[in-house]
Amino acid sequence: MITADLWIVISFITFIVLAFIPTKRLFAKMINEKINKIQKDITESLKIREEAEKALAELVEENKLTDKKCAEILDLTKKRIESLKSAASRKLAELEQKRAEIIEQSLIYQNQIETAQLREYVITTVFAAVEKELLKTNKPISVTNEKFNFKETLGRLVS
Repeated sequence: MITADLWIVISFITFIVLAFIPTKRLFAKMINEKINKIQKDITESLKIREEAEKALAELVEENKLTDKKCAEILDLTKKRIESLKSAASRKLAELEQKRAEIIEQSLIYQNQIETAQLREYVITTVFAAVEKELLKTNKPISVTNEKFNFKETLGRLVS
C-alpha cells in the first residue's frame, strides 16, 4: 500500500512536474526574448560596423584627395615663388642696369659741368692775363684794324 511518505514523494514529484512545465515555458520565453534581443543587437551592431567602415573608407578617400590637393597647392605655390623670384631678379637686374646708367650719365654730366667750369676759369684767366699783358705794353688793340695773335700773347705769358 501507499504510505504517507510515498504520497509525499508522489505529491512532490507532481508538484515539481506541474511547476516545471509553466516555468519551463516562462524560462524558454525569456531565453527566446534574450536570444532575439541579442540577435537584434548583433544585426544592429553589424549595420553600424558597415556604416562605420563605409564612413572610414570615405574619410580615407577624402584624406587622400585632400593630401593630393595640398600637394598640388604646394607645388603651385613653389612654382609661383620661383616665378616671383625670377621676376624679382630680372627687375633687380633692370634696376641695377638703370642705376648704373644713371650714375654714368650723372658722372658724364658732372664731368661736363666741371669741364665747362674749367674752360670758363681758363678763359677768364687767359683774358685777364692778356689784358694785363696789353696794359703792360700800353698798346691799344683795335679788333677791326689788327689781328690779335693769341699764340704769341700766350707764349709771352707762359715764358
